[in-house]
Amino acid sequence: MWRCSTRAFIDYLMRAEVIAPVSSPLNYPNGNRNATALVSEATRINPAVYPSAEALATLFTLQPLPPATERVRTRIWSKVKNGQ
Repeated sequence: MWRCSTRAFIDYLMRAEVIAPVSSPLNYPNGNRNATALVSEATRINPAVYPSAEALATLFTLQPLPPATERVRTRIWSKVKNGQ
């Protein structure tokens, strides 16, 4: 029986020639810069998939909240998800 480790599968999948044909039909970017040239042009020029440098410059990450605030947010979000 052939077994493949998760790491080996990810290493295989992230090869440029393997991941590019996956990215194109999904219209989803991948983490391999060498694969970008192999992705279909329609996907490559789509700013929703590959944002411009100007768009990237406007993005930011949320700062962590204090633990007490995170607990409140988690409880509220759990109630929303559970329909309470």
